[in-house]
Amino acid sequence: MMTVFKKIRSICLILVCTSYSACALDVSKAIPKLEPIIEKTIKDWDIPGLAVGIVEKGQVVFLKTYGVQKKGESLPITPETLLPIHSLTKNFTATLVMILHQDGLLDINAPLQTYIPEFQLQDAQKSKELTVFDVVSQRSGLPGFCFDSLWALGFSEDDMIKKFTSIPFKVAFQQEYSYQNVLFGLLRRVIEKVTNKSYEEVLDEKILKPLNLKGTKPGLDFWKTRLQEASWWRRGLKKIGLLKSRAVLPHDSIWNPSTLRFDCHVMETPPYVYTQIATSGINSTLNDMVEWVKFHLSPYKLLNQDSLKLMRTTHSRFPLKNDAKQFPQ
Repeated sequence: MMTVFKKIRSICLILVCTSYSACALDVSKAIPKLEPIIEKTIKDWDIPGLAVGIVEKGQVVFLKTYGVQKKGESLPITPETLLPIHSLTKNFTATLVMILHQDGLLDINAPLQTYIPEFQLQDAQKSKELTVFDVVSQRSGLPGFCFDSLWALGFSEDDMIKKFTSIPFKVAFQQEYSYQNVLFGLLRRVIEKVTNKSYEEVLDEKILKPLNLKGTKPGLDFWKTRLQEASWWRRGLKKIGLLKSRAVLPHDSIWNPSTLRFDCHVMETPPYVYTQIATSGINSTLNDMVEWVKFHLSPYKLLNQDSLKLMRTTHSRFPLKNDAKQFPQ
């Protein structure tokens, strides 16, 4: 019997940034060596489309797209192609939390219960001590990827909040790194409570408009709209050879033991990815994402010196014990 193993999604956005003093590497000399690696990876992994941007010292030094937005078609990936950025959303949310902290609308050192009173962990005292900052820093002490399976099965956020009392701690509370999606997604509630606005509205007002990120917007509806526009362009312009790239369909790579290769096929984005909008619900383009990287490398735009320093400092240690594996196989 042939078995298959799900491995990766194959429409990719890769961003690389280097700070002013991060390393002595001459990026311009490294790029010619990088491109053959990219091309080999695309071939080896059967990746239909790839968007790559490199920012060095606040300047875009490499911006290139490869392949198509859908396997078997000719519509190319471009710097304006809309891509679901999934967990890169967390950086937007963390930045938004810091901006609201600067504005005095929330206190990152306050307990999460201050903003979500119904939130409870297995340990009542730790429930009172877990702060917004702990959630942003991924140091809750819970097992990695807690409730991701329930999230994928369509459990509501309200249902999952009630289940945190059943989860034992796995690593050191407020000390060790433990990656979370559902818990991090609760920051949407915090943001909406202190602003009396939707997450989407606050994100647009505090980040997207000030940085002129016109191609970036959260939500499944926005991705579907752009995807429908892409379909319209395909139907109307393919005949005359004028194609405009609007939004990608995700792909899965499946390991096929019979051929010893990863077979690529088109899939639909699971709607659940967008139900935790603060953790994985933003869509963006390569052009916008390199601007986002430039913002985080630039001095004090939207964020003051103290906020930037806090965001660039490590606040949790990564557990190296064998029983603390973070990522599922």
